[in-house]
Amino acid sequence: MQDVIKDQGHTVLYFWTASQKRHFENVRRQIEKLQGKYPDYRFVGINLKTSFPQWSLLLQEYGLDAQDQFYGENFKEIQTTMYLDGLNKCILAKDSLVVDGFGDIFKL
Repeated sequence: MQDVIKDQGHTVLYFWTASQKRHFENVRRQIEKLQGKYPDYRFVGINLKTSFPQWSLLLQEYGLDAQDQFYGENFKEIQTTMYLDGLNKCILAKDSLVVDGFGDIFKL
């Protein structure tokens, strides 16, 4: 994670999964709104519980920027390292430091 947020100014990490299509669509729309509202922020998606081929197809299908999308290979490790307790969670960082590790993507 340190490389993703390093010297990036404001960064928002958010989570999504292909197994919950409606949630994915809602998060995608929310990110589009937030990108308009906060153009100086970088929004980084971390995918969970999805096969790599399916993740790759979704990036293409929805035109997601591959530089801002990451495939989470080990869900348990991500869940425990980032204290992931729900898919609405987001992590806010500024200049390599986490400023809010327990945000909600729909309350920004």
